[in-house]
Amino acid sequence: MKNLTAQLRNLGASEDWLAAWEKTENSPVAACPDFLHSGYIDEACSYLCMAAENTVALREAVAEIKTDPDLSRLLVFCRNSLLSENLSPKNTEWPRLHELPCLLSGLLGLLTVLACLPEIRKNYGTAGIPEKVVRDTLGDFEVKLNAFRKSSGKPGYVISRWIGNFIRAEIFWLGRLQFALAAHNQQFMMLRRKADGIKLVLAEEGLPFRADGFWFHPDDPSPDSWTSRFEETDRYFRGNPVSAHGRAQRQDLTLSKTEWECVLKREDPILGVHIPAQGKMDHALCGESFSQALDFFPKYLPEYRFKAFTCNSWLLDPQFDGFLPEDANIVRFLKEWYIYPIAGRQSGILNAVFGKPDVDVKTVTLDNSLKKAVAEHILSGGLWQGGGGGIITPEDLNWGKQVYWQQKIASL
Repeated sequence: MKNLTAQLRNLGASEDWLAAWEKTENSPVAACPDFLHSGYIDEACSYLCMAAENTVALREAVAEIKTDPDLSRLLVFCRNSLLSENLSPKNTEWPRLHELPCLLSGLLGLLTVLACLPEIRKNYGTAGIPEKVVRDTLGDFEVKLNAFRKSSGKPGYVISRWIGNFIRAEIFWLGRLQFALAAHNQQFMMLRRKADGIKLVLAEEGLPFRADGFWFHPDDPSPDSWTSRFEETDRYFRGNPVSAHGRAQRQDLTLSKTEWECVLKREDPILGVHIPAQGKMDHALCGESFSQALDFFPKYLPEYRFKAFTCNSWLLDPQFDGFLPEDANIVRFLKEWYIYPIAGRQSGILNAVFGKPDVDVKTVTLDNSLKKAVAEHILSGGLWQGGGGGIITPEDLNWGKQVYWQQKIASL
């Protein structure tokens, strides 16, 4: 492939990534690596239970890559970079491999991941994770491939920071949901009242909110905004509370440390909950996933003492409550969480629901209740928040009881 380095630069590769790539120019692939043999791909696809059409597409992509020395060298480099610390997507910007001008460039990302499969399986095996859980977890690769095909019309896979969860064996697909080891990185802390276990979330210092308590963006139509204040001393917490329904309150509270204690703050270990784009959001199945997690992590990762489950998702925009029926899976799911505002955008919900971030809801086909609800809110002058963040502590997990949504700020 001509001018490959220039193309990779144009596709967003960072300078340190490119510098490492350019060092391989005088080091052509001496022999065909194992992962460029069709037998390797067939075995990998069989292990992951991939559909026949995806196996065929990956086999064809390998055949194309083997005819081009530069693409072969690129795949070897990407595989080694994915397994390294400095050049992983977590620490540097990768090029958009799926946009390279070759016939099956969309599959370069997935082939890179499959080339790392022995190392990935080894990392999960070292932790003693059951084989079924490993297979289920790695099924995410095909889910992402199919989602790419649905949006673009061809098979593909985009390398992102997300893949690091699998390389490090830090994500697990249990039933309907995925759970990833992570640190709480949101600017909200959760307090617990010692007397009765009631929870309350406070915003950290300097967060922008609209008058209605949702996150404020500079281009929001709402002219009224305010900024959170927070103070912690050896005697009290003082700050702006957030209702369990996801709205920050302008009136601050002072909470004595003799009565309240912090149960979740930034950098605390958590389990990040992710909802794979596969199957229905069945409420009972989601609850079963949480039950599995409560058994799984103490058994297989007993040293990982997480403080809470957290989730940031378009599904947690609390405004769905009111635009969808009470028994809708989305509404039932979000009401299990203590919601807090996030800096999302309406375009995020539009993209998730309609497949395009800039869709015109006046002209699009509204063929299900979710699309109708999203359009109704916009056409009535409303603004979707693009999602919300959510917290559930293990001690409060009582699926179906909507524990936090029964609490009210006024009762504190």
